[in-house]
Amino acid sequence: MNLCTDMKKPQSFIVPGSASCWLDDFDEFLRDQFGKSMPLEAAEFEEYVYKWATEDPKGRLAKSNKQAGFINQKLVFVEFEAKTDVNYQQPGSVKKPIFNQWEAFIAEQKAKAPA
Repeated sequence: MNLCTDMKKPQSFIVPGSASCWLDDFDEFLRDQFGKSMPLEAAEFEEYVYKWATEDPKGRLAKSNKQAGFINQKLVFVEFEAKTDVNYQQPGSVKKPIFNQWEAFIAEQKAKAPA
């Protein structure tokens, strides 16, 4: 959940309001359907995230849009989205610093993620 929260905080390289993170919808599903919330133990997370992706309309949409992918009912990939205000036609000298900010953000998120 920290990733979603951090993406929605003001960041110089993310367009405000552009971050999209299905974990928020999943957490809402957990609260509404089971009285639970994130974080969950790994096995419990696997069980509930698959239920969400197959039983909840927002979960099915995330799965069909390939924002959450499963093999044998195990989550194997995720996608989250946020936009920058950099145009692909801008020169590398403009794009590279934004790319570096993204890379640093992702590295920070990986360092904070549970094992």
